[in-house]
Amino acid sequence: MRYGNIAFIALITLGILIAQAEKASAQLIGASTTGSVQFGGSGRNYFDPANGFVPVGYSNKTQGTTVTIAEPPVEFAYQDSVTTITANFTATQLIISHVSTASIGTSLYTFSSGAFTSLNKVSDNFLGGGTTGSIADNTITISIPTYTTPGTYQTVYNIGSTAPASTPEPGAYGLLGGLGIAGVFQVRRRRTRMSQSSADTDA
Repeated sequence: MRYGNIAFIALITLGILIAQAEKASAQLIGASTTGSVQFGGSGRNYFDPANGFVPVGYSNKTQGTTVTIAEPPVEFAYQDSVTTITANFTATQLIISHVSTASIGTSLYTFSSGAFTSLNKVSDNFLGGGTTGSIADNTITISIPTYTTPGTYQTVYNIGSTAPASTPEPGAYGLLGGLGIAGVFQVRRRRTRMSQSSADTDA
């Protein structure tokens, strides 16, 4: 393989590594978060399994109100005789879902984690004007208004994160840089030889 081609491949590979590192920096997986849901300003956290409304199979059932974000488990859930609520974190999003056979009053959600830095709504089909979300001091607050029509509702938010980036090893950059320099050097040598050959021919 020509050194010029090697240099080109090295530069492309370096770009891919940098892009992967930037993508990894947005990951929420592995971060811990403390969650709460309250209804009608009661002050009671219904994501707390001690209150008896957390079904089996969700992270807050075994870990309590502070859980580790992971995939595929759903982090938080609440269930009563007419409503099932889940709050699921992915690598970059928070998804809150209601499946209800009756009306439900105002609900207030808070999630705190040192990894949270920004919040942006992606989609929302809740009634009554939809959800309202904000973030301050690494705490996400989402309010869902009262609705009287049973159904399945969901809101999705993108979350920015300060989770550590998965960066390539320094040796990878060194190898790629060495290949690039070698390729450039070889190209210059070839050009010098071509120039000398052309001069000899003209002579």
